[in-house]
Amino acid sequence: MKSSALHENDFIWMTGFFPRDKRNFTAYIERIKTGENSREPPLDENVRGLVEALNELPFLYTMGSGGGRVMSLFREGMLVYGDGCWVTFTVNGTSPQSGRFVAEITKLLQTYKDAHLKPMPQTSLSSYVVTLAVQEDGEEVVAYAGRATACIRNVTDFVKKFREVL
Repeated sequence: MKSSALHENDFIWMTGFFPRDKRNFTAYIERIKTGENSREPPLDENVRGLVEALNELPFLYTMGSGGGRVMSLFREGMLVYGDGCWVTFTVNGTSPQSGRFVAEITKLLQTYKDAHLKPMPQTSLSSYVVTLAVQEDGEEVVAYAGRATACIRNVTDFVKKFREVL
């Protein structure tokens, strides 16, 4: 009977696909940015710089992102809410920089009220979702946008600095 535990050889086999997957996802993002892939919505402008900075890291590629679509409902006037800013990525599990990057970005995100990084084991053992900001019920759009923009800018700066020291 085969154990359900992941063995080292399984991990090496899975991470062997990283170079191919990075090429494929990078090409996919480029098609979205240029409008070639018209079935997909364009990258949200407020997270575009972060997505580009992340994809410049040699051990990481992004899989999806959202800039936080804001919706309005009428209930005792206007109640504004959104679904938050987020980005998903996969790291090369055999790269020593991957673990350091995940640890450092986790530490940075802990300085923000609702930002966090969570593993996505349903996708792969090396995939994560980063929530950058979530709009609270009743929070004004301007306040939410300011918090989201500050977090996105600081995380983007962190990623660029991390890239410089590689």
